[in-house]
Amino acid sequence: MKRFSTKGFTLIELMVVIAIMGVLFTIVFGALDSARVKTRDNKRVSDLKEIQYALLQYFDTFNKYPTTITPSVDTPNPLAPFLDTIPTDPSTNAPYDYASPDSSHFCIGAVFENAADINAVTDNAGCDAGNSSDTYTLSGSTSST
Repeated sequence: MKRFSTKGFTLIELMVVIAIMGVLFTIVFGALDSARVKTRDNKRVSDLKEIQYALLQYFDTFNKYPTTITPSVDTPNPLAPFLDTIPTDPSTNAPYDYASPDSSHFCIGAVFENAADINAVTDNAGCDAGNSSDTYTLSGSTSST
């Protein structure tokens, strides 16, 4: 009777190795997803600060804040002389929340994907809309530039 050669791996050994690789891939991809979320949240903060700076320049020039910063057919970029393109949310490509009810102050905000992110902690005083724990808000007025 012929004996089979014992060279090679058994089916159990192969299944164990595949299971271990699956666990490792899950851990690595989970960490990458977390890094992507943080990157998008940091991009939101950067975008809002860029818009805030353009709004302050707008106020210095026109002595008021614009009623909207959302592009339209009539005004493709309301902040054109101060900002080449108005940034949008990196996940949804939607415009950021903006309000200027009386043209003497403004409020811009974005919703974070990770509400526990340390950068999400901010003073939302003076902003009426979107003040949940996962909203990053910047505001400005004629008295505090």
